[in-house]
Order: sequence, then structure tokens, then C-alpha cells
Amino acid sequence: MSEKGYNNNPALLSCCYIEEKVEKEGKEEYDNNGSPIYYHKEEKYDNKNNLIYYKNSDNVKYWQEFDENNNLIYSKNSENLEQWTEYNENNREIYCKNNRGWECWYERDKKDNLIHRKESNGYESWYEYNNKGRVIHYRDSYDHNFWRKYDECDNLIYEKNIYKNSSDNYECWKKYDEYGDKIYSKNSDGKESWYKYDEYSNIIYYKTSYIDNRFNDYEIWKKYDVKNNLVYCKDSEDGEKWYKYDESGKTTEITEQEFNEIKK
Repeated sequence: MSEKGYNNNPALLSCCYIEEKVEKEGKEEYDNNGSPIYYHKEEKYDNKNNLIYYKNSDNVKYWQEFDENNNLIYSKNSENLEQWTEYNENNREIYCKNNRGWECWYERDKKDNLIHRKESNGYESWYEYNNKGRVIHYRDSYDHNFWRKYDECDNLIYEKNIYKNSSDNYECWKKYDEYGDKIYSKNSDGKESWYKYDEYSNIIYYKTSYIDNRFNDYEIWKKYDVKNNLVYCKDSEDGEKWYKYDESGKTTEITEQEFNEIKK
């Protein structure tokens, strides 16, 4: 994979969420179990960079404690839910419980990949991996299955989800450029998306269209400053926005102008 310039401010898909949520469109992030990684509205860290406090998008507050190996061993939220977690010698989860009677056990393979997860409520899930440790097949006791395929550069190029007795089944295909930036995606619902980037992998153009034209095309144009801060965004539905930042990179001002149609 070729290299591009260093990007210290990932591109934002939607102008509207710059202060609350980072949408890394074109570069989805998942943990090792295939779950999406989310970003919080408020965060605090200790001197080892462990997240000891955060507030999520539902305004629920969380406090967390870590062991000497920086493993999360205890958490409590503002709704009085407490949770304790135990780890193996490789610092991977093996057992978890909360103060409401719930328990969870984790089974791992020789590479410490999670292959079976069982909860006290009867829910179970199983995982299969490729030789790079990516989840390629998942199934659970609710008859949900998903499959994933990756290219030689470890980019996700295909995924399929099957839910029992559900209309939410779907497939998705993706393409990437030589730098690993997603440039095209298509799903079984007829939605197509195209992406363009600058030399630092910031999204400068995004377009979504439906094959059957049941929705209008949606487009976004973006510009960045020399520090890769988003300074301008034009949205085909909501209008234009301009952003200003202080020396630390924190947003200090957002100016908006709404309109019904963009003419480039």
C-alpha cells in the first residue's frame, strides 16, 4: 500500500456532528470482534492515557478503573450499573459480571482470538478469523450470521448479514484506492457512494445515489486548512458551513448558511 501525507484530523462525513461525534467515513473502525468503535461527547484520561470518565451520546456518564496492565477491571455509570472484568495472562477478557446478576464467559483460541462468548441469559456467539486475525464469520444464538472478506491490504471489500425472519438482510461491496481510502461502495438496497480525498486522506467530496432514484442524490464538498482542520463544508441538503479553530485545534466558531439547492 502506498503512503500519503500524515492526517491528524480525520475527515468528517457530516458537517453537523463535528463537536459530538467523529464519523470516519471511508475508514470504518472496528474492534477485534467486529464491533464498530464509537466516540464520546466528553472524555477524561489518567496519566497512562486510560479513559477514566466519559459521557456518551445518550448523556449517560461512565467512570472506569484499570489494573497495572491498563486493563479495564471496573466501571460504573450514572444509572448505577456496575461491572467487573477478569483477564488471562495475555490481558484478554475471560470473565465479566455486573451488579444486576448478569455474567459472561469468553473462550479463546491459541492466538487469543475470541471464538465463543456465552452469557448467563442464554445468549451465545461464535467467531471465525482469517490469518490476520480479522473476523470473517460470526453467528449467534439468535440466528444472526455475517460474513466478511478482505483484500490483500486488509481492506474490507465485502460483507453479508443474514438475520432470521427479518427484512434487514443485506450485502455490501467496497473498493479502495492505492492508499487504503474507500472510494466506492454499493449495497444490496441499491445505494451507491463515491469518495474523493486530498493528499492527507481527508474527504473532499462525497456522493450518495440510489439505483432506482427513490431518493435524491446527496453530495458534500469539503476544504481543510494546513493543519487538516475542516474549515468549509457544503452540503446539497443543508447548506454551507465555515469553521474556525484556536491554536489547540478546538472549534471556536461555526457559521452557517442554509439553502435549498447547491450550484457548483
